[in-house]
Amino acid sequence: MRDFVAGLRDAGRSVVVCTHNLDEAERLCDRIGILRGTLLLVDTPARLRRFGGAANVRVELGGARPAESFVDALRPLHYVLGVRSRGHRLLVEVRDPRTDNPELVRALVAEGARIISVSEEAASMEEVYLRLVGEAGERDLAVGAA
Repeated sequence: MRDFVAGLRDAGRSVVVCTHNLDEAERLCDRIGILRGTLLLVDTPARLRRFGGAANVRVELGGARPAESFVDALRPLHYVLGVRSRGHRLLVEVRDPRTDNPELVRALVAEGARIISVSEEAASMEEVYLRLVGEAGERDLAVGAA
């Protein structure tokens, strides 16, 4: 059945899937809506995983220079929302990794960094779901108590 739904999606057909299996929804759907009594949010899986704003980008560095030596050079960049280091790894918060990562790599290389890998650390769909449903539940409790 999943292959059939995926085939329809790939053929450009619209299919509405109602499931509690968020992994299945992420694999099959171009857009996901999260419900709790009402529709809380609708977006692409990638954008939902970045719900709340920033995306965390992990940059693995090689060479003798420690990651912390690059932190001060990254902080003033307009697309960097936050940066911290751990060993030979930088964790950089950016708004949009698709557009910001190339600039980030360029800036690090200009500073002399030897980059081994760059990857986005996105929240799981389960984490996003629980955060959204939890926030909606808290709002419901606050309204009921007023």
